Amino acid sequence: MGLLISHYDARERVKLLIRYIADTINSVATGDVWLDTNALGAGLVDRVITSDEYIGKRILEGAKVLRGVRRKMHLCNRLE
Repeated sequence: MGLLISHYDARERVKLLIRYIADTINSVATGDVWLDTNALGAGLVDRVITSDEYIGKRILEGAKVLRGVRRKMHLCNRLE
């Protein structure tokens, strides 16, 4: 039951935030997944860019970005 209420609430929120899609909400709020250019064509996103493009733009705007580094575990630590 909670999932249905959440889905309904999400649809109503989208209608408020994206006024021009309010008339066509039923055609996009189907529970399906919308990927890149399909979402763009349906007006669900403003643009499609890679994560590298987004992060690069944010760095140029002065955002601080953390870089995660994966450490290799020594064999003796893996066996514990």
